[in-house]
Amino acid sequence: VDMPPRRVLALHGKGETATSFRERLRPLTERTGDAIEWNFLEAPHSSGEGFAWWNLAPGERSFNAKSYEGVERSREIIKTAFDECQGDVHGIVGFSQGAILMAMMIAQEMRARVSGEDALLPRKAVLIGSAWPNPYASAFDALGDAVPSDGLHLLGCESLHVIGTNDDVNPPQQAADICARFGSSATKYEHGGKHVVPVDDASLDVMAGFILADCAEEEECEV
Repeated sequence: VDMPPRRVLALHGKGETATSFRERLRPLTERTGDAIEWNFLEAPHSSGEGFAWWNLAPGERSFNAKSYEGVERSREIIKTAFDECQGDVHGIVGFSQGAILMAMMIAQEMRARVSGEDALLPRKAVLIGSAWPNPYASAFDALGDAVPSDGLHLLGCESLHVIGTNDDVNPPQQAADICARFGSSATKYEHGGKHVVPVDDASLDVMAGFILADCAEEEECEV
């Protein structure tokens, strides 16, 4: 039986647009083929020639900022995308600031699911070139207090953390720390590049394979 395409949201980095990120991800979207229906979201705040998911004070970085001004508007954009899919979002792929947004939201939404609340959680999350979401460190602490790290895979959201060992924008160790906080639900993949979406065959095979893998035991969704 042919399965309908699975929906995957894509969150660009700071200064990009939905269109530019579509071009950046083209090697991956071509690799996943017709099995995936991609939805490229655009951040709400102007930043250079593109957009950002929040604003920062001059000289601040997302990993040392005390607050993310305007991030609630970004959360609403993602919530609207979930609503349009009736909550059935197979995956989210984020790069740089988009991946940082994913990290903080997944920690918060996992905690919500533990509490029995509705949660904006995809089945699959791919975080590329992420960094520590400093204003939301408490979300990871709350999640860790609620669920042992070796039980996080039971919450139904697997994550793949794609880390450039020579990333010169976001410290690779911070991305590794995020991966560790997600415990048994997380997989780390390192490539030798800088702050990029890796498009070599090995990296594309890992990312596409992760997205296309069985999404749940009760669904016949092998590709």
